[in-house]
Amino acid sequence: MKILSLVFAFLLISNTSYAQADLSQNLSDQDKLAVLSEFWSEAKYNFAYFDQTDVQWDSAYYDFIPRVLATKSTWEFYLKMKEFSALLKDGHTDIYSPGGLFTSTIYTPLRFSRTGDTYFVSNVMLKDQEKLPVGSILIEIEGTKALKWLKKHIYQYISASTEHERMNEAIRSIYYTMPDTTSILNMKFETPEGEMVNYSFRFRNSRKGWVKEPDPDRRYHFEMRGNIAYVQLNTFGTDSVVHDFRRDLEKIKKAEGVIIDLRKNGGGSTGNGDQILMHFTSADTLVGSKWKTREHQASYKAWGWYYKQRN
Repeated sequence: MKILSLVFAFLLISNTSYAQADLSQNLSDQDKLAVLSEFWSEAKYNFAYFDQTDVQWDSAYYDFIPRVLATKSTWEFYLKMKEFSALLKDGHTDIYSPGGLFTSTIYTPLRFSRTGDTYFVSNVMLKDQEKLPVGSILIEIEGTKALKWLKKHIYQYISASTEHERMNEAIRSIYYTMPDTTSILNMKFETPEGEMVNYSFRFRNSRKGWVKEPDPDRRYHFEMRGNIAYVQLNTFGTDSVVHDFRRDLEKIKKAEGVIIDLRKNGGGSTGNGDQILMHFTSADTLVGSKWKTREHQASYKAWGWYYKQRN
């Protein structure tokens, strides 16, 4: 089962740091085929949303066999596997590279935010603040309009069901084309003063501070803003956030209004969300989303066309 551990091991990736890939590693052809086949098989029998894709899964599998065998490193192989996974267009179905594939941490010198089709610099490392101020708009990457370049070079790796999430994830995933600190992307920006600036984007070995220091990671934050309660819920992944919320519940009840900020919430347990939501409704029952799961009935498969026509 060694191969499975390589497929499903999770690499944590933040907005500002990534891992430098060891390009000397290369799985055997046998291992590459085993990984591809295992992922294809699991999705074939268990993926619930083929009706929402236009992919012919079996045909895609055959198409990717020579592609994965042609890869020259384990890093390149995992990129090809991400392409295969992205065909399903589902944010909860993805391939993550194993931690053992990387040799060190590298840092991006910029943070980006997006409004519509436009990416702009929301934070920059101190050494670059004079050249590229916060608020600068990303115009081009390698001489091509920024979004057009991302669609051509990055979109194929993004597992997402919506266009806005592909756009968000693409700018965070440019490291797919530059897995080290020597690779460079030539970018053009327009500063808030209207000046056009060329910038050689590359990852750094160290992080030397930001113009705007990032907020500390926290699961929960509460404060009163006048008579309005501001509640920031950054995760539902632990029941501790429910305890945090209930600690301030009496203050929240006395407020004239409540702002619930979920912008940094990456999800978690529906049950934890329900435990908070129940305090904002008088209903006896909370009606949530529907879900479905596929069943594989071997007899139905064996009967095939005849069973389908007869019934």
